[in-house]
Amino acid sequence: MVILLIIIFVAVFILVHELGHFYMARRNKVGVDEFAIGFPPRLWSKKKNNTEYSINAIPLGGYVKLHGEEKASDDKSFLKKSVWQRFKIISAGVLMNLLLAYIILIVYFSLAGSPIAFDPSRFSSFIKSQSIEPLAVSILDNSAAQKMGFKIGDIIQKVNGQKITTADDFSNFTKTRAHEKITIQIERGAEQKTLTGVVGEEGGRGSLGVGVANYYPQIHFKWWAIPLAALIDLFSIIGVIFYFFWNLILVLFHKARPIGEVVGPVGVYYLAKEAAGLGFIYILRLMALLSINLAVVNFLPFPALDGGRALFLLIEKIRGKRANEATESIIHLVGFFILILLIIGISIKDVIKLF
Repeated sequence: MVILLIIIFVAVFILVHELGHFYMARRNKVGVDEFAIGFPPRLWSKKKNNTEYSINAIPLGGYVKLHGEEKASDDKSFLKKSVWQRFKIISAGVLMNLLLAYIILIVYFSLAGSPIAFDPSRFSSFIKSQSIEPLAVSILDNSAAQKMGFKIGDIIQKVNGQKITTADDFSNFTKTRAHEKITIQIERGAEQKTLTGVVGEEGGRGSLGVGVANYYPQIHFKWWAIPLAALIDLFSIIGVIFYFFWNLILVLFHKARPIGEVVGPVGVYYLAKEAAGLGFIYILRLMALLSINLAVVNFLPFPALDGGRALFLLIEKIRGKRANEATESIIHLVGFFILILLIIGISIKDVIKLF
């Protein structure tokens, strides 16, 4: 079932992405020689209206082969069009993936989906009803919380028998109890646990060394606010992804603590498996996240990706002439093989983590 779910995800994402290129090419009077799902070898194909529609064996992507993409031969050639027209064709796939994610998020919020990527308390006028739980989101090494046995994802219910309903409640309670022994009741998955320990001190205040944020298990937005909430969530997720890439650069070139990790097809399989076990609402959330990730990653300025092709267009606009065709083709080909190697390497890392 999970494998079928992933096949459906990939097929939908690729189809929507390539339809964006296809539609924009036709709109700008550029011929489409081939519309392909997957990479060769070819499994099936059919020609209609001068376009070859094909399904290929390697399900790691897809492509639209534009007429005159390498050499201009007539008015329907891609290279005959202006830089702006070519940019629209190249970026249309990414925009379609973002549009798909936005539609999914609208459905998600219509069903009171949670979690979300922004703080809904900043948009209280959007909310019809909600439930709040204080959630452990980070734990400092060698802190009182770590010694007590706190884990990320724990939901705090009571402290010393007192009901805790928000992150502020928890913070206000602990900051006045430095060096005091406390008992905390938490929910961890389906289990109820009790943790005990002594509150530490930082800056003259009590501190456990656990970061707590408000988690909204269920939140109902007013009907008119659902499209707005979906849009805010969409851009919030994009912001998180860019922050992740910035952190990744810092990790590679400076001493920085990683905030997450890259996963490949194997990692996506286990995410899909977890989402399928939790229910339909989590499958929707995963679909939206994957579609947004695909859009952002695909528009990075790396050869063979849409972002790499857009970068060459920007260089062409600045220089006033196109880069050498042979050189550009070689750069994109090398970029493609590097991407395949990265996918293989990340997949091997995901497999090793299982053992």
